[in-house]
Amino acid sequence: MICFCLLIFKISGQEQIYFNKRIDYINTYDESKCIVSDINGYVIFGITTDSVYDYFAHYTFTKTDSSGNTQWVKVYGDSYNEYFPGNPGSLIKANSENWYACGYERVRDEENVTHCGYLLYLDSNFDTIWSKSFCERTQPYDTVFVFKQIKQCEEGDLVFAGERYIPGVGSDIWLLKTDSLGKKLWERFFSDGTKIQQGHSVIQTTDGGFAIGGYKYNPGDSDSGDPLIIKTDSLGNEEWTLNPGTQYADNKAMLALSHDGYIIAATNFATEPHGDNREAKPNILKIGNDGSIIFNRKYGNSQYDNYLNQLLVLSNGDIMTTGIYSNYEPQMPTYLGWILCVDSSSNQKWYREYMNLKGDHSHNYLRDILQTNDNGFIACGQVYPSAPDTGTPDIWVLKLDSLGYDTSTVGINEKIPYKGVNLHIYPNPVTGEFTLTIDKPAKEELSVSFYNLYGLKVKDIEIPKSEQSVKVNASNWQSGLYVTVARQQGKVVGKGKFVVRK
Repeated sequence: MICFCLLIFKISGQEQIYFNKRIDYINTYDESKCIVSDINGYVIFGITTDSVYDYFAHYTFTKTDSSGNTQWVKVYGDSYNEYFPGNPGSLIKANSENWYACGYERVRDEENVTHCGYLLYLDSNFDTIWSKSFCERTQPYDTVFVFKQIKQCEEGDLVFAGERYIPGVGSDIWLLKTDSLGKKLWERFFSDGTKIQQGHSVIQTTDGGFAIGGYKYNPGDSDSGDPLIIKTDSLGNEEWTLNPGTQYADNKAMLALSHDGYIIAATNFATEPHGDNREAKPNILKIGNDGSIIFNRKYGNSQYDNYLNQLLVLSNGDIMTTGIYSNYEPQMPTYLGWILCVDSSSNQKWYREYMNLKGDHSHNYLRDILQTNDNGFIACGQVYPSAPDTGTPDIWVLKLDSLGYDTSTVGINEKIPYKGVNLHIYPNPVTGEFTLTIDKPAKEELSVSFYNLYGLKVKDIEIPKSEQSVKVNASNWQSGLYVTVARQQGKVVGKGKFVVRK
């Protein structure tokens, strides 16, 4: 049985690795924004604050091995300025040895504070080869320039999405193109009067142009937020703009390119306001270069303060998004991370929620996610503890298998972080018929779905109200790992894993 279970978790000839860790640098504030594969491990780009210079913010580059163990940390900063990373996608490989990192720099002198889009070019040891600042060159130096994401174009040039904020006027989406040495080639700004508009992601499209994922809102109006998708030609001239938002407070748009050359956009679709919060669900779109919408799908139930942070197209064409939401369940963390996986046709394959800290009011923020060479995933973000959790805000790094699980345990007593229903399957492994039971008779009808290793549904059953068990015939199921998901009134209330063996 042990050998069989080990074989289950070998995918593409490699055994799955799991971990769920927090990384603390010097016992102050730490956070990660993006993660990138490197030789025999990963590099995490984030931020730390020192305890010497008024808690100034500095870049951090953390190298881990494939098991998530920290090998070294490089800190970039000084006693006069502060450095803030951009979104997921603000650290990329320039080539097999060198790296680009972007964000913004807060420059202080005796009279002024200047905010500059900031670009670093680093060697394989993450030592600086050169740096570039892009900002206002005339007084009063009060315009804010921020880089959010960077992409390398096919010809080797760089393109950035960001924001230019002019006090008292508003904020514009900033699209900048440079050569590989950071020399400005051109820049474009996209504005809408006094609205706040921000560029959060950028891709080069198959026709040689660019697409920007952005966000806009009216200052002082929390319900006016909308995602923006702007398509440009190769010189950054606007061709069309799409706003897939609602009348309530939506989220930014993050972009990726599908294998068949379409624009994939992900955001949150708000369903209603909720005081200072709002409820929303993940929203994924597939868009042609001409602005035509191929599909536009929403997923799951609305969650409080649901914020999508990253979008990824996998090697098999699947689409993955990650984000956070407010839980508001008693004796549970306030924020939980989530990951949603859908296939290339927009059909949902799986959805999971994650935490490292479990204390009431603790925060678990997932920012970035990356597919790994074992066909699993690694994600990063931040944990922010509240009693009884201890320590300082730290980097959070999470290694998952190909189905999004963070443990290799093949058992059925797996609880999810809200309204848990414990599921039990006997026998496990299953060879023919098995019995599914719950701890107590169901207070209302419980629907249960079974999925195979590839996320395809193989059967639906129901446990009637006041019943506690049901028999299932699996004699014609293929051998392998299966996932069971229990729902009541459309909400997931329990989940687990078991093995079928013939």
